Amino acid sequence: MTVAEWTPTPSFAPLQAAYTQRQAAAHAAKARGRRVVGYMGNTVPVELILAAGCVPVRIAPAFGDPTAADDAIERFSDSDMRLAFAQYCAGEFDALDLLVIPRSTETQHKLYLALREAWRTGIVTRGPALHLYDILHTQRESSRAYGLARTGELWQRLCSITGAAADDTALREAIGLTNHTRTLLQHLQQQRRAGSVCGSQALVAIGATRFLPPQEANAALQQWLAAHDAAPCSGPRLLVKGCPLDHECLHLLVEAAGACVLAEDDEWGSRAAAPLIATDRPPLEAIFERHWRDVPCVRQHPDTAARAWFTQALADPLLDGVLFYLPPPDDIHGWDFPAQRAQVEAVGLPWLLIREDARTPVHLSAQLQAFIATRPARRTTD
Repeated sequence: MTVAEWTPTPSFAPLQAAYTQRQAAAHAAKARGRRVVGYMGNTVPVELILAAGCVPVRIAPAFGDPTAADDAIERFSDSDMRLAFAQYCAGEFDALDLLVIPRSTETQHKLYLALREAWRTGIVTRGPALHLYDILHTQRESSRAYGLARTGELWQRLCSITGAAADDTALREAIGLTNHTRTLLQHLQQQRRAGSVCGSQALVAIGATRFLPPQEANAALQQWLAAHDAAPCSGPRLLVKGCPLDHECLHLLVEAAGACVLAEDDEWGSRAAAPLIATDRPPLEAIFERHWRDVPCVRQHPDTAARAWFTQALADPLLDGVLFYLPPPDDIHGWDFPAQRAQVEAVGLPWLLIREDARTPVHLSAQLQAFIATRPARRTTD
């Protein structure tokens, strides 16, 4: 049975709905009288938002019209940041009590500055307050000390929203919740390797945990995994490397061509599952260090964890090939492509460079079909 022949089941419906309607949980929480905090990117410590008694929701628009941002953010900038600016100005984030934007990429910082300017010039007159989480990802002690101080400031501001006490007990409880999510995601990845979950469903399930309150996300994920009613993986198994995928369009095209994505080297995919936050250290410090050192980030230097993950992924005997996904306006990930291509060739794996946006493909389906048609079902080991 192919993924196209598989009929979605009720156990997957909450995850699919959360992934598709990304602001629904925020609006529902607001209607219940909860304080809601939005955050951009993967380097904002969600545990602090939880521990302060707020509902966290990832702001990650993948579709829409970004032209309202044309006068504020360059058209060649990342589309998700331009979409976020347009949606903020349109009032789509008004349910938020605070929007936290990290300084982990250039475009995230541009978004923060553009929104500040929009307030100053009167382009917007309503919307959530802004907080710049000024975290540096250079791996040295001065950056660690600076980032830990900024994390403490964010923690205090979040607590001021609800009047919560800034104590370690709530932080430890939040760590327990998010570590449980990561443990479930590790189990999901095991099922992917076993061939019982296809790539597009895995990506949706992982992404849904960013848009649901952790308790709801864990319950929905656990129920679906226990139901054993996912669409199976079929055909050659591929690794995706390059720009992070906050939509399932590429995975669906791969599956339509007769293959399956086994893993993604980004925070929306396989790398969301690990590592867990340490529980044998002061909780604020442990939370900060994971988001400073252990999560995928283009400004992390040296990027030891990213290189180690990719090397280990290429050694997986189940892997049949690599897709380098580098659509415009990428001006970051492509710099590493030559060295990464050489690394793939050194282990004897075929690769394909994708320069089209999978959301608006023209020749991509044919390109994938031609590549996948020449691949064996999968490699085997002695």
